[in-house]
Amino acid sequence: SEAEDSGESEGAVIGLWTDIDWPLLKMNQLLIVLVLAVLSMTEGLEITDLYACTNKTNDLRIDCAYKKTGSNAIQYEWSLSNEKSTFVLASTIHANAITTIYKDRAKAILKDTCLTLMLTGFSDSDDGTYTCHLHSDSETKKDANKTISVKHGNVTTCGAPGLVLDSPRMLILLLSLAILHALDALPCGSQN
Repeated sequence: SEAEDSGESEGAVIGLWTDIDWPLLKMNQLLIVLVLAVLSMTEGLEITDLYACTNKTNDLRIDCAYKKTGSNAIQYEWSLSNEKSTFVLASTIHANAITTIYKDRAKAILKDTCLTLMLTGFSDSDDGTYTCHLHSDSETKKDANKTISVKHGNVTTCGAPGLVLDSPRMLILLLSLAILHALDALPCGSQN
């Protein structure tokens, strides 16, 4: 009886392999490979947020947040365009093209997934459209650009109050914490 059972299950397994529609299986595998290839082409370098603020000493700060899929280093260029011309403020792409009047005033800081431009002595002459340009050789999408218009006197102040008022993410976080606290879902110590 056991021999008959094992023979039947062996036959069922062999029958399973012979009943497979091999051309359909290969077509499904090809479809999966094509979908994965298309998805990988949509990935790459992307600027997710551009935010400007000034500090108490009237320095302009612009944060250019990005995401990338590769591991190679990012090259960057900050530029300013106004009615008169375009100025290169900081660059690793065209290091020799930095405009002389900005060499000592502009500084770029690349940390994790944020490129920050610090411009000292921000004034009316610095009004215009600032562009964050990123480049990576390892990404499918190799270049990303995003612009922000900045006008002296109309820029928020950097720091916690400015972030709370001007950042939707921070406002959502604070509201979420208040709701969780109201629902007694936050661990605030032992309540014996």
